[in-house]
Order: sequence, then C-alpha cells, then structure tokens
Amino acid sequence: MLSEIYQHRDNGMEPKYYMNAYRLGAPTSPQTANQLEQFGNLLNQGIKNIEVGTLQWETFESIPKEHLTEIRRLSELTETKPSVHAPIIEPSGFTQQGWSEESRINNEREIMNVVERAHELDKEGNVPIALHGGNIPAIEWEKGLEYEGKPVPKVMYVVNQETGQIQPLTYEKKMYPEYMKEKGKIWTPYARLGNLNESSWDQEKLKVMSFQKEMTELEDRRLRILNQIQPLIDSKQRGVPLEPEQENTLRSAGHDINLLQSHINELRQVSGSELREMHHKLVSYVPDKENKESYERYEDYMEDYPKFKERYLELTNKAKESEGRFKEIIEKGGSREETEDLQKEISNLQNEREKLLIKNMADAPTPEVWRPIHKFAIEKVSNTLSNVAFQAYEKFGDKAPIIAVENSYPYMPLARADDLRKGIEETRRKLAEKLVEKKGLGRKEAENVAEKLIGATWDVGHINMMRKSGYNDEEVKELIREETKQIAPFVKHVHINDNFGFTDVHLPPGMGTSPIKEQLKILEKLNASPEKIRHIVESGGFVQHFKESPWPYALEELGSPLYSLRGPYWPQMREIYAPYMMGYGEMLPEEHFKLYGSGFSGLPRELGGQVGGERSRFTGTPTA
Repeated sequence: MLSEIYQHRDNGMEPKYYMNAYRLGAPTSPQTANQLEQFGNLLNQGIKNIEVGTLQWETFESIPKEHLTEIRRLSELTETKPSVHAPIIEPSGFTQQGWSEESRINNEREIMNVVERAHELDKEGNVPIALHGGNIPAIEWEKGLEYEGKPVPKVMYVVNQETGQIQPLTYEKKMYPEYMKEKGKIWTPYARLGNLNESSWDQEKLKVMSFQKEMTELEDRRLRILNQIQPLIDSKQRGVPLEPEQENTLRSAGHDINLLQSHINELRQVSGSELREMHHKLVSYVPDKENKESYERYEDYMEDYPKFKERYLELTNKAKESEGRFKEIIEKGGSREETEDLQKEISNLQNEREKLLIKNMADAPTPEVWRPIHKFAIEKVSNTLSNVAFQAYEKFGDKAPIIAVENSYPYMPLARADDLRKGIEETRRKLAEKLVEKKGLGRKEAENVAEKLIGATWDVGHINMMRKSGYNDEEVKELIREETKQIAPFVKHVHINDNFGFTDVHLPPGMGTSPIKEQLKILEKLNASPEKIRHIVESGGFVQHFKESPWPYALEELGSPLYSLRGPYWPQMREIYAPYMMGYGEMLPEEHFKLYGSGFSGLPRELGGQVGGERSRFTGTPTA
C-alpha cells in the first residue's frame, strides 16, 4: 500500500500535484433565485470562492438587486471572492428556428444586463463571468474518419447567412457506377458544403439567365409586330387615310406592343433586383481563406472589380439622365419621335448595364452563403462580446467584469480549444479597435485592456466528452492534453467536474475518467497568472443524487493541504495514518480546534474526535 502512495508523491510527505483549498470554490444551486441563501450556505462551509448564478434566464432575472448587494457585503466581511455563471444565452444569436441578427442583438442586451448585475457583487474588482460560447450543435467528429489523409467530421452543421436556415451535412459513401473501382465516392461534409454553395449560386445565375432569355424573346416579338405595322405608321404620318380595317390592325398591334413592353419592363426590374442581390452576396460572403482555390479566384476577381464598378455606375447615371429628359419631354408635350428615341436610348443603356452585370456575375467566384456554424459563430460571438465589453468599460472602466467564455460540449461552437482561442482573439481585436476609435486609447493600452477583460473559462469535464467520438482512454487523454495546451494562455477561470465522457453528470473530481489533474498542471505551467485563476468545483449532479457534500472528495482528489502552509495534505491523512490510528496526534492538536471554538469532542472519530460512551471513574477514559 505504501508503494502505491509513494508513486503519487515527490517524497514521503508531499504529493506530486496539489491545490490549496483557498484557490478552490463552489457554485450556488443554479435552480433557484434565492442566491443569497445559497451563498450563505457555502460561506458556512468555509468556502472562499463562490460562483453565483442560474442556468435559466427567467430565474436569474428573479434575483432581487438587494440580494446582490447583501452578497457583496458578506463577501467584503468574509474576504470571499464571488464570480458569476451567466444564464444559458446564445451569444451568436441562434435559436431553434435558426439564426437572425435581431436575436443576436437581443441576446447582446441580455448579456450586458448580466455584466451590470455581476458588477454589483464587487465594484472594486473584476468579477469573472462564465458564459457559454455556444449552445447548439455545430460539428461532430468520429475516430477514424479521414479523407486524403486528413480527419473529417461525421456531421457538420451549416447556416445560410442570408436566411438563417440551419442544415446538417453528413459524411457518406455513395456507390456511383464510375466509382465502383474505388469502392465508392466519398462525400465529406466539406465537399457537400462546396456543392451546396455552388448549386445555390448556379440556380441564381440560371434564374437571371432565364429572365434575360424571356426578355429577348419578348423584344423580338415586339420588333416583329412593329415591323409589320411600320408601313401603316408611315402612311398615317404622311397623312394618307387608312381603311377601317387598317386602323383596327394598327390599334390592336399598338396594344400588343404596349403589353409586351410592359412585360419586358417588369422582367427587367425583377432581373435587376436579382442581379443586385447576387452582387450583394458576392461582396458580402467572401470564400474562406482555408479554401485556397476559391479564395484566390476571389482575389483575382476583386482586382478587376473597380473597372466593372466604374462602368456600371457610368451606365446607371446615363440611364437616369435619359429618364429625366424623357419626363421633361412628356411634360412639355414633345414629339413622338423624340420620346421614341429616348425610350430606345434608355432601353439600350439598361440592356448594356444588365449584360455587364451578368458577365460580372458569370466570371465571379462562388460566394460562401452557406457557412459552417462553428466558423460563423466565431464572427458573431466576437461581435456580441466585444460590444458588451466595450459598454462595460465605458460604464465601469478598469473595474469592469471579466467575460470568460466557457467551452461547452465538444460538438458545440467555441467548445474545442482552437475555435475558443480564435473567438477570444477576434473578440479582443474588435474590442481594442473600438477602444482606439471611440475612447482614444493608444493601441498597446487598448490591447492590454482587451486582454484583461476577455478570456476563457476552461471546463475540464466538458472536454472529456470527446470520448463519445470513439476514442479510447489514452487517446482521449492525449487529445485533452493538446486542447489544454492550446487554451492555457487564455484561461482566466476554471470549472472542475468529472464524468465518464458520455454525459455531463457533474461528479466530484476523481469519480470519473477526465484527466483533471493533468489539465490543471498544464494550466499552472502555461498560464501567465495561474495564481489568479479561481477553480470552481461544479458537482451539482453528485449532490442531487447522493445528498452529500462533494467538498471532501474534491479536497482529497486535488491533494489540498489542511493548512495554508504545505502539508499535511488531506489525502495523506486518510491514506497513511487512518489504517493505524483514529486520531492524528500532533498533526491535529486539540489546541487548534479549541482556538476555533471546539475541542476534539465535536469532531468525527476519523479526525481525532473522542470516542463516545461512559468514562471510567478511576481513569476518566471512555469505557465503550
């Protein structure tokens, strides 16, 4: 037994990894608005870092402002450090119906309200706020799925940036005849995404082309009718009287020409509107730089774009001038020849402009209207959180709360270290730009403020759920080590809980399979200020099912010393001395407990408490 104990220690007394209890904390129950009572319960347990918050927005809104004031007062009296767990708010703006900018703006306002209320807990410090980076499915991985030597996802969710529609794209093998030799054609989610964007773009071009074809056919019909009645028109202009039948023919043909021209004008208007929408998509939804071929095509296209734009605006202005002259002639009662000439001029200018736009669209690269949610969310989350952080800085200055974006389940946005890091970097960049432009801060100062106010909450249990993708124990541990190394420099807050990799059950550390201590050691090594990080033990699931405090189990698993000085350690007491004696002699002197209001009689036997029963009248020792 002793050999097993020493394997986990640098020497006979000190564990290889330990965390002092003063750096650990616990959350209040997220199911109630009575956070003041919850806060008091944790204070009574001697916990110094307490996370306040609820999961439901309505419950969070039900917390009275006086309760937050009282929590701040209790924190100041007890030197406790509060933090906040924000309700489940989607910062990117997704809902069950899809995405919309209106939803993103509304959620931005709700998050700002959380920040303002969090500031009430500590007006002199930077209260950390744990906020989920995403709460919807984004991308699912499966061990062993590869294409051309690179891993590909099993499912990738994409969003139409115009409509907000969400669609899943799956990995699939199709048995096409031409691919039988290769045992099937592999459709990866990335290939499906490219096909989806291209087919959507081709359909839009086809629609415009069909309008153009129909207009050409109508114009040909109009000209044929006009040519047929031209002799009658010429005769009438020379004053030659027409037969009644000829007059009827002329009137009927004129009516048909007007109808055809009206239809052509309607088609031209619709076609022009479609072309302008296509142009909007083209310049708004730039291909991803990772798609090298498409992005290079886009860059080549943009080199010639200024010439197109100049000519397009020139034709537009000429058409407007001609339309203005046409109105003037009509108002003045000008001749028919003048009006017809201007109509032809306007029509020719519009046709030339449309042909120019059509050619431009035909030569253009496919815009990325459909985009992966895990990439799209980075852009939208950074918009939301940079706006919130800027408003908070305007209101509270250097005392503004810290927004610490939390990794949710591995298949959600900003849940893997790479995406979370990119989201934080982009949020910091946008915040720094706002501080420079609107507050007049120097570039370096603005970057320092952004780095201080934006960071990550690393949940060591959530990341363990990559096990669902089919990885074994060692593979999951290696993946988690790499993930932690990537995010470590950005971490400002930690959530500690355990699970078996399939469901977020929130067990105390050590009761599941997550390599928690390995992650914490990496954070200690690679984070610039590890001593400032608060570690919140989230074990509500354990409390719910077993009606027992998770605190002793967390202290034991994390090797926490019983005192602020190093040693003795919580697990050390149980592992080494418990088999040989019930008390711990000089290590837990009775004077220590008397100093804090109790002797051994009030302690459990395992901690040196006195044995119950009657005492001998001769020796004073217990007899049972």
